[in-house]
Amino acid sequence: MKIFITGGRGRLARSLSPLLSQQGHQIKTFSRNANAQNLPLAGFGRELERNPADVILHLAWSTVPATAEFEPGIEWREDLPLLSLIGAQILRQKKTTGRAPLLVFFSSCSVYGDSRLSRPFRETDPMRPIGWYARGKLEAERLLSYYHEAHGLPILVLRISNPYGFSQDEKTLQGVIPVLLRAGISGKPFRQWGDGKAMKDFLHIQDLFGAIQQCLGKKIQGTFNVCSGHPISLSELIRKTQQAISKKIVIQKEKKRSWDVRQASYSPLRIQRATGWAPGINLEQGLEICRQAIADSQEKKI
Repeated sequence: MKIFITGGRGRLARSLSPLLSQQGHQIKTFSRNANAQNLPLAGFGRELERNPADVILHLAWSTVPATAEFEPGIEWREDLPLLSLIGAQILRQKKTTGRAPLLVFFSSCSVYGDSRLSRPFRETDPMRPIGWYARGKLEAERLLSYYHEAHGLPILVLRISNPYGFSQDEKTLQGVIPVLLRAGISGKPFRQWGDGKAMKDFLHIQDLFGAIQQCLGKKIQGTFNVCSGHPISLSELIRKTQQAISKKIVIQKEKKRSWDVRQASYSPLRIQRATGWAPGINLEQGLEICRQAIADSQEKKI
């Protein structure tokens, strides 16, 4: 398949692009800040006209949950106008050629907010996002729903939990697992937000890639949770990380962030029924893979 990927310089796109290429797909990546590997996002529409894609993976997003709080509403100024423009460009292609690529939007399970249920969140449950990042993602889903319902554009929304296992800058404000591992290995303190009771769902990048493969292969549309289905408290994650590195991690306690989801679990049952996908890497295995990757990268620096 011919696949266009926006947000090509982001951590997730940098991991997915080579994996999709290895599967024989033709990949073109786009970024607001173009370079030798990424075409300019400003030229996305022209490229779509010249060389129509089969699938568009829309990963371009200007914030992560923490940084979204520094510039409230930036998603409405940058990300939602971009998504609207891409939707219009796809619609123009459909009117010209009679076909439109599948637009895959990478949303977040954070759109649900904190759980008030005695069971995991399902795709049909009410959404009560509590941070700017989650609110922006939910607004993007609503915009895509309009393009699908009013214009028949094929849309796939993946609500992803907390992916981990890809390379990322040590200064990034996202990804508790690599931060925990680096803190433990280096002996530096880990900044713990809150009392450690917050429940999170973590999904290894290899499982996320497997889910994407299955979705594209089955050509499904709709909205799906992509998650492990096995939430864990931060305190338990710290304990498991200490076991993985055989070292005690120094904890520096800080107050809870108001936008951080505290209690939530998500059901992957719908995507499993639609595609047959199921996560195959448990947390202990994922921690070991990440620990080894960090150790290898540190050896290369020596």
